Amino acid sequence: MFERVKQYAMPHIIGLLMIVTGWMIPIIDTGMDRLSGNQIWTKTNVFGLVLIILGAYLPETWISIIKKR
Repeated sequence: MFERVKQYAMPHIIGLLMIVTGWMIPIIDTGMDRLSGNQIWTKTNVFGLVLIILGAYLPETWISIIKKR
């Protein structure tokens, strides 16, 4: 029972942490660069977007790979 909960909960917790981290990085970066210019697509913001996308798709991909074993 615990193994099954761990199998499903761990990927979702990691995915949630990636989404929250990917959300916070651009907010902090944009707040710090507020007075320096009008550029929206910085490397840091794109990195945050990539983290959000990976965090959204990682859990189901991880679980499907584990199920195939």
